[in-house]
Amino acid sequence: MDSLHSLASSIQSKLLFLQTLPKKTKLQQLERLLSFVRCFAVKGVQGIAGLLSYKSDIQPSDKPSKAKPKKKSTNATSFQDTDTDLPVVFKVGCEVNLCIEHERDVLLALNSIRDWCPHFVGCLGYLNVPIAQDFIESEKQQDSDDEEDLFERRCSEKEEEPKILPGTLRLWDNSEEVVNGSMILLEYIGDKTCNQTYAYLPSLASLAL
Repeated sequence: MDSLHSLASSIQSKLLFLQTLPKKTKLQQLERLLSFVRCFAVKGVQGIAGLLSYKSDIQPSDKPSKAKPKKKSTNATSFQDTDTDLPVVFKVGCEVNLCIEHERDVLLALNSIRDWCPHFVGCLGYLNVPIAQDFIESEKQQDSDDEEDLFERRCSEKEEEPKILPGTLRLWDNSEEVVNGSMILLEYIGDKTCNQTYAYLPSLASLAL
């Protein structure tokens, strides 16, 4: 099993554990396991993408501790702190549709032929999580000038709330208004152009993060 499949298996097993937790606790533990770093400056149409920091050797624990437990707890409620970080890319949908699920299915199929065709970024995991509506609105690609002018004319008689600037909120912030968002996790290859990536990936048996 290459490093991509090993890392994907590790992440997915921990995401399965998180599904058993209530919403607030789940968001707290996601921040511990996959700490939010930033959103990418270039915005897409169908989703928001950015960078997370994955604690690769973190394990379920009754309460956070820097010391490794001697044995696994049977009633784990959180993840233990570690100092081992790996960069992971996330993408979450802006709308309630199946675009993220479609991308996941395509990427998982590409994962299966990675040994013969290593030209694609690998899929590391998938999860369904509550994402704050304010975070989605602040980070998604803004409407064109024409669409924004039309919206402002329609709302000219209404009192609008001030817009939240990008970079103000964090991915795992708790909020009363949430979107039950689908998210995929992808391997991070750094700040490379498409041509650089095409030349770089085949040179390795698998991409070591």
